[in-house]
Amino acid sequence: MKKYLCCFAAIFFSCYTIFSQQEKESLIWFDKIIQPYNLEINSGTKYFEKYRTSDNNHHFLLDNKFNSASILYKNNWYHNILTKYDILEENLIIIINSAKQETSIKPDYNHISAFNINDRFFLKLNHNNAKGYYEKIATINNLTLYKKNYLKKVKRIKKSSTFFIFKKRENFFLSKKNALLPLNKKSEWIEAFPNQKKTITSFFNQNKNAKLKNKFCIDLLKKLTR
Repeated sequence: MKKYLCCFAAIFFSCYTIFSQQEKESLIWFDKIIQPYNLEINSGTKYFEKYRTSDNNHHFLLDNKFNSASILYKNNWYHNILTKYDILEENLIIIINSAKQETSIKPDYNHISAFNINDRFFLKLNHNNAKGYYEKIATINNLTLYKKNYLKKVKRIKKSSTFFIFKKRENFFLSKKNALLPLNKKSEWIEAFPNQKKTITSFFNQNKNAKLKNKFCIDLLKKLTR
């Protein structure tokens, strides 16, 4: 039912591109018409926080608050969904607002293909060694750079009270010829680009104090694909 009404709304707004702004607006219009708590995405298991943490520490992507997101669920985009991304267990947590109460749930992981939160795009990859969600960083000359966000969980005991500290970590990968190649140290860059060892070594030497972050990887990838 939703697909037909969305098509009607898309035609009404002269929308001919799948990810156009007009289609997004029509989907938001549809979601408002049928009441948010009746949307198909609002089915899942109730969320309970399992970890006691220290102040300002958490296991979510942005912060311990719900942020507006777009989610691709069962091949349908849902927009303006209040969402938190649990990096530790790679689950999305969303809020359902009904006339009676506000509830946090985990939609079925298997039905989510991608999501966009705070202008950061995440998706599941089809590569054989890919697991969970990957953040798309950049596409340069048909090569796509991805980042895997993950956490190191540390258990602490203080005055007979147990709590956890989560330390954010990230790994970078390159999608090249249907393979997902790690790019987290110089030797892995050389393995991905064996004919450009000299350029890679020079770049690492010139940026000894730079951490291997988004900008570092993007700049090096641009240099290698000129």
